[in-house]
Amino acid sequence: MKFLKLTVLCLLLHGACKAQYLYERVVQKHAPAAIQSDIAQLYKDLKKYHLNLIQYISPGELKKDFDRLQQGITDSLTARQVYYRLLPVISRIGDGHMALNYFDPEKITEQDIATFILRYDSPFSQLQLRFIGKKIFALAHTGEGKTIPPGAAIEQINGLSPEVIIDSVLKFMCSDGYNTTFKYFFLNYRALSGLWEYVFHNCETLNVVYAHHQSVDSVIIRGKPTTPAVQQPDSVNRKQPFLNFRRMDRGTAYLKVNTFEPAWDAADQQMFAMVFLKELSQTSHLILDLRGNTGGQQGLMLMLLKGLITKPVQPVKFPSELIKGVVLPPSDTVKRNQLKYVKDYNLQGWGNVVPFNGSYKNKLYVLVNGGTFSAAAIMANALGMDKRAVLIGEETGGGRNTTTAGIMFHNRMKHTGVAYSFGLIPFNATNPVTETGHGLRPDITVTYTLEDYLNSRDLEMEQALKLIESGR
Repeated sequence: MKFLKLTVLCLLLHGACKAQYLYERVVQKHAPAAIQSDIAQLYKDLKKYHLNLIQYISPGELKKDFDRLQQGITDSLTARQVYYRLLPVISRIGDGHMALNYFDPEKITEQDIATFILRYDSPFSQLQLRFIGKKIFALAHTGEGKTIPPGAAIEQINGLSPEVIIDSVLKFMCSDGYNTTFKYFFLNYRALSGLWEYVFHNCETLNVVYAHHQSVDSVIIRGKPTTPAVQQPDSVNRKQPFLNFRRMDRGTAYLKVNTFEPAWDAADQQMFAMVFLKELSQTSHLILDLRGNTGGQQGLMLMLLKGLITKPVQPVKFPSELIKGVVLPPSDTVKRNQLKYVKDYNLQGWGNVVPFNGSYKNKLYVLVNGGTFSAAAIMANALGMDKRAVLIGEETGGGRNTTTAGIMFHNRMKHTGVAYSFGLIPFNATNPVTETGHGLRPDITVTYTLEDYLNSRDLEMEQALKLIESGR
């Protein structure tokens, strides 16, 4: 489950008309027996369809977790409260693609907005923070009046220490295996909406105690009044481009792969053609940036991979139960879709990826971090298999040996209506390592300090340029 998908709106709990959609989600309560039945439904679906379910947790521990969860339901709860109870249990499975949601933003009405939406924004939106280990530092504070100076160490927020804050929010976040770089990526580089909701319960005011230059001070940060959303023109709302390219000097180029989930429009096609038909033939050193690419379409990733490898590679393999021939198609629709996905994957020639004629064959430097996830992490590993790329950065967010994605299983709890989803296809590396439950380890590891953040350093890029210079 990606951290940014957890909650997109902040809700109040005062009186409302029962006809409103959000009333059913955040006010109406469900009996313990109904909630326990819903939990059993989720557990049953996971055991039946999640093929990597017990990769990082034993069957006994998983059963204990769900038993404890069910036994702990002694009072009636709202759908949102059930969601809060479920997240820490789901997190222990170790699947970064799992997702839960207790409401559908598209069903929210104007009445809902008038009654339930908070009248203030998150006070965290005024802060730029960096989470390093179990410490929190301020990079910037845009509030009016007294502000926290850059570089200050956060000592407390509303009476909670940084260690308690970080430990608390990590329990609500999912990642592949035991990986933490994926979680820290969202804490450091994305909006802190999840932190605000799960740890600080959508509070309006933050009392922040901080230390700076051997002195301790505090400041009150109050959420600013919510401003009505303004409809942006299509040019502003345009999707993130697939690729960004720039030439750094005559022989060195930089290629940023933002995502593998574009609409693949004409601009993307033109950029791809320009890069691979013209620019790379004039490039002796290519810096490929996969940082912050949380994945997307396998086919799009594999097309890009074909242009960057020098020999055929087999990035992934599938469990034998999805490969062996089946005399009769299974009656279960989900099982049938799993088999079809793998069959179609192999029919398209993706099982063994062959380079394009004229693929890039010179020096390659791949930048990765905790935000390199799913298809992007698979690509980084495949480039390493080509024995030409130098990987620079930190452990990827995506699992090194396996990740579960492809097509997604979607269902909704019968009584509470909490929606859940998870991947149905295990993408297992053909070159697994003995270390399990972690992402791909780079050849050159970088670790950011507070001073690096304050000075806006790009350590991965610095290392790549250093290697390029030494190679000349």
